[in-house]
Amino acid sequence: MASILVIDDDQTIRDAIKLMLETRGHRIHTASDGSKGLLCVEANKIDLVITDVLMPGQEGIETIRSLRRRADKVPILAISGGGQTHFRDALEAARLLGANATLSKPFAMPELTRTVDELLSARADPASAA
Repeated sequence: MASILVIDDDQTIRDAIKLMLETRGHRIHTASDGSKGLLCVEANKIDLVITDVLMPGQEGIETIRSLRRRADKVPILAISGGGQTHFRDALEAARLLGANATLSKPFAMPELTRTVDELLSARADPASAA
């Protein structure tokens, strides 16, 4: 299956996403902020990045911009639950800067797995993304 990186400052969310995707056969890497996530991308072959948008340290928007410069073909799923105001604007900014899909927290795990499957499928079959 796929090698997926989950970047989120919330350990509980990282663990929940990791568990859900591991049960589907994926290999999961985790990072607590964008700078650690970028190091993981450099050290591993990553098929998909799931990143929170609002995090301390290197937040998701800058992480998405960096990923597009370094690994422009890797699909990115941006997630955000707010905690700060205007999180929907942050998700829209994430999409405009290169995220392939977005999900608002809290999301249902079937919604997450469906989105992950769609992004991985589009990566495997570039003609389907056209």
